[in-house]
Amino acid sequence: MFKQFLQHIPGADFYMIASLALFLVFFLAVGWYLITADKTKMDEMAQIPLGSSNDSSSETSSY
Repeated sequence: MFKQFLQHIPGADFYMIASLALFLVFFLAVGWYLITADKTKMDEMAQIPLGSSNDSSSETSSY
């Protein structure tokens, strides 16, 4: 059923290849970022949610 639907759309093969290429470019870009990212900055950002509330003076309680 899906094949028959795609056969009636002109240029459907271009859209499928373009979407696959876009996915691969995004996936590779994220992978490259993770490989080349500064590890000390990543560790610092990983500790942000675990920090004590006394460290942040801009945090306000809404309760």
